[in-house]
Amino acid sequence: MSANLSSLNQAFILKYVAVSGNSLLLHDYLITFSSEVEYMWKAPWTFVKAGFLLNRYGNLVGQTVITLQQIGVFGPGSQEFCNAFCLYYTLFMFFSSESVRLVVTMRAWAIWGCTYHATVWLFSLYTLYLVTVFGFACYFWRHSGAFPPIDGVCLARIAPFAWPLWAMTMVIDSIVLMLVCHRLRKSFTGFRSNSTSPLIRLLVRDAISFYAASMFNNGFSIICWTIFRQDPRAFLQLVFSFPILSIAGQRLVLNLRGMRARPCTSSFVSRMVDQQLAGMDDEWWHPVDVVSPGAGTTDLAMELTERPAR
Repeated sequence: MSANLSSLNQAFILKYVAVSGNSLLLHDYLITFSSEVEYMWKAPWTFVKAGFLLNRYGNLVGQTVITLQQIGVFGPGSQEFCNAFCLYYTLFMFFSSESVRLVVTMRAWAIWGCTYHATVWLFSLYTLYLVTVFGFACYFWRHSGAFPPIDGVCLARIAPFAWPLWAMTMVIDSIVLMLVCHRLRKSFTGFRSNSTSPLIRLLVRDAISFYAASMFNNGFSIICWTIFRQDPRAFLQLVFSFPILSIAGQRLVLNLRGMRARPCTSSFVSRMVDQQLAGMDDEWWHPVDVVSPGAGTTDLAMELTERPAR
C-alpha cells in the first residue's frame, strides 16, 4: 500500500512539473512571436529557417502532447498504448535535443568562416556524435519497457547504464563552446573595441547561455536516470529541462537575426552580422559575398580566415 502511495505521489509531482515546463515553453513562444514573424517568417526559406521552425513548433506540440497525457486529458486504454507512447518518448527526446544542437553546430561553423576544414571537422564530430546517440537510443529501447499505468500516466523503464549518453553530450557541447570561443578570440582583434563589442557580446553571451542550459539539461538528466531510474520522476528532465534547452537554442537564432535589424554604427559590426547570417543560411564553404553599409562588397569568409590575432 505504501509503495503504491509513493508511486502516486511521484506521478503527481511529474504532472505538476510537466505543466510548469510546458507553460514556460508556451510563455517564451508568446513573448518572442513578434520577433519570429519579423526575423523568420519574412526571411527566405533556408536550412536554418526550416530547422528553427521545425524545432520551435515540434517541441511545442510534442511537449503539449506529453503534458496532456500526463494530466489525464487522454489516458492509456491498455498496456499496448503505454508501450507505443514510450516509443514516442524516446523519439521525441532524440528530436528535441538534436534539432536544436544541429543549429548550434551550424552556428559554430559560421563563426569559423564556413571554411572547408571547419566543415570537415564539425561534420565529422557531429556525425560521430549522432551515430553514438542513435546507438544509445537503440539500447534504451531494447532494454526498457513501459510501466503499468500509474494514475493514468504512461512511463517507461529507464535502461541501466543509459545515463552516459548525457555525459557524452556534455563533452560534445564543451568542445563546440571551446571552438567558438577560440575562433572569436582569434578572429576578432578586440573584445573591448567599441566597433566589435556589440556583436562579440551577443555571440559570447548566447554561446555561454546555450552551454549553461545544455549542462543543466545533461546534469539533471543524469540525476533523473540514476537516482530516480525506477520511479516516475525519471522523466522530470524530459518535461522540465528539455523545454529550457529548446528555448535557449531558439533564442540563439532570434537574437542573431535581431542584431541585423539594429542600426550598426560600425561597418565592421554590420559585416560580421552578415557573415553569421550568410553562414547560417546554408552557403556551405564557398566564399560569402555580402554588402554592408559603406563597406562595399567583401569576401567575409576569407577575411575571417586571414585576419591576424593580436
